[in-house]
Formats: sequence, C-alpha cells, structure tokens
Amino acid sequence: MDAVTTFFRANIIFIYFVYGLAHFVMGLAVALETGRASQLRLSRALPFLAAFGITHGINEWIEMFSRLAVQVPSLPQEPLAWGLLGVQERVALVGGKFQVESEPGRGTRLTVEIPVAE
Repeated sequence: MDAVTTFFRANIIFIYFVYGLAHFVMGLAVALETGRASQLRLSRALPFLAAFGITHGINEWIEMFSRLAVQVPSLPQEPLAWGLLGVQERVALVGGKFQVESEPGRGTRLTVEIPVAE
C-alpha cells in the first residue's frame, strides 16, 4: 500500500467533513447569489446547482457520521432500513433466521424463518 492510500484511509473522516463542507458552502453561496438579476441564460440553472451543492454536502456528512459510528462503538447506530441487510436485521429482531444462497448461473435463494407464537 502506498503512502497516499495510507493517508486517505487514516484520515477518511476528516476528508468526508472537508469535502462535504466544500459542497455545502458552494451550494449556499450560489443560493445566496441566485437572487441577483442577470442577463445570462445560464443563470436560470443556478438554483439547481445550489440544491445539488447543499444536498451533496449533507450526503457526505451523513456518510462521515455513519463511518464515525462504526469507529466509535459507544455512538448509537441506527437500524439499517434498506436492502437485504435491513431484512436480516428485522428477522433477527423477531428471533428468526435469514439465509442467502447464491451460485453463479443458478440464481439466488433467500430463506427466512420466523417463529410463530402459539
């Protein structure tokens, strides 16, 4: 592993923070400037650019906090809500079993076993 990769892996939380901050501030600055009158036709796209910058910055911060929650076990972790991991977590909450079997060219089999209360 080279020095650049080592640096990025060691400082990934800070990198997500700065990257998100750059997009958020850019989006905020563009949003504040969209009210000015302009003869440029391109200026009609500025609100969309502002929205992109703000939402992308927030997205990067969400990713930063999710990585931070993994690194700091005392932080509460939200349950997963999407995909197979969400299904696996919900099945485990009710005491069930979840299994995924997959073979190339043969498809995927999902098995869910949930105990039934009598």
